[in-house]
Amino acid sequence: MTTTAIEPTGGLPLETPSFRPDAARILYVDDEPSIRALGSIILTRAGYSVKTVADGLAAWDALNAEPFDLVVTDHDMPGLLGLNLVARARLNGLKTPFIIASGYTDRFHEAENRWLGLAALLQKPFGPTELVSTVLQVLQAPAQT
Repeated sequence: MTTTAIEPTGGLPLETPSFRPDAARILYVDDEPSIRALGSIILTRAGYSVKTVADGLAAWDALNAEPFDLVVTDHDMPGLLGLNLVARARLNGLKTPFIIASGYTDRFHEAENRWLGLAALLQKPFGPTELVSTVLQVLQAPAQT
């Protein structure tokens, strides 16, 4: 795979895919405004179309209003936890892949992750390269049925 380097915020080098990821629509969910903004900037500069919301309930509304190719969500949020958002999506038939970001990924159980169909876990704090590479890996994975 051919890659080209871009520079996200702070001048950090970042490898991005050479294909057109702008076709992928990502919902980015985090209750922390600075984390939400930075995630959006990183993914937008990597060529993705990004919508941000501040909590799980707003994410649920967004998922019901428009299609997304991927959801990147914090876990610990007011209103609706990240895992509860994933469970609600699955119970309502949504197959959208989810990446959960948390500072406490050791609390997540492999069996529960498989049952919910989590695509990936991101340990906070994570860097721009880790975010973009995880998103790319999930988007390139075969769809789960």
